This record gives sequence, structure tokens and C-alpha cells, in this order.
Amino acid sequence: VVIQYMTEFENKANAVETITPMLDKDNRWRITGYYIN
Repeated sequence: VVIQYMTEFENKANAVETITPMLDKDNRWRITGYYIN
């Protein structure tokens, strides 16, 4: 699963945040990646 959304920061007007969650062995979602482009 990859989740992307548009966002704005004080020092970056147009950004895309990408979050990569993964279902772990205990059936809980963990964030395995977080990127800002």
C-alpha cells in the first residue's frame, strides 16, 4: 500500500507526502516509509 497526498509547508509551497504502511505479523499497521518530495 502506498498513500500519497499533496501538501504545503512553510518553506515548500508544493509537496507530495508519500507514506508506505505495512501489515505486520501481529496484524497491526506499521509505517515503513515516509517521504516528502
